[in-house]
Amino acid sequence: MKYISKKEAKKMDNDLLNMGFEITSLIELAGHAAFEVIQKIIDKNYNGDLKIIILVGPGNNGSDGLVIARYLKFVGHEVYVISEKINHLHLFTICKNLNIKMVTFDNMINIKPDYVIDALFGFSFRLPLMEPYVSIIKKYINEKIISIDVPTGYEIDNENITGEFIPIAVIAFGAPKLCSKKLKTYVVKSFFPQKCIANIQNYKEYEIIE
Repeated sequence: MKYISKKEAKKMDNDLLNMGFEITSLIELAGHAAFEVIQKIIDKNYNGDLKIIILVGPGNNGSDGLVIARYLKFVGHEVYVISEKINHLHLFTICKNLNIKMVTFDNMINIKPDYVIDALFGFSFRLPLMEPYVSIIKKYINEKIISIDVPTGYEIDNENITGEFIPIAVIAFGAPKLCSKKLKTYVVKSFFPQKCIANIQNYKEYEIIE
């Protein structure tokens, strides 16, 4: 399995955009694909409706998180979105209209979640991690965290770094990133054409790397 760099991840995204995909369509596809993997992860420990917190960042990774929140709500989970800045406001509006609990970083609620979805930053993130994100991660550091594409605070091109937390799983789009070499990773490929995939010899809906 080939692990890819920030430059390679950016190229994969650009390849999709150059084929005519709209960024809003890619966010919907990525969010739904991630939701399906999350369902498989949490079903192993499922015991009634779960309390799930989605940490939503200001970019496209955060928008993926809003799509994930919607689908988790559809299947009956108690979903909380914690965010500050939203990139795609229509996704925020959908969540609000579905009565998903929307909370700002300044007014975080004290609940014990069953899972935390880390959708704060993607492969474009650059260290250092700043406030309020440092405090947010520390608040949930001991919870079961599932990171979307890149764990928050990890430097994508550094395969030897350990961040502030170790997620129980990373859901990577297209290919696993270098920073996830020591982490359990679910690689989602279902919305990438084969010619855009770095690991074309293993073209599956998704696969698990442990």
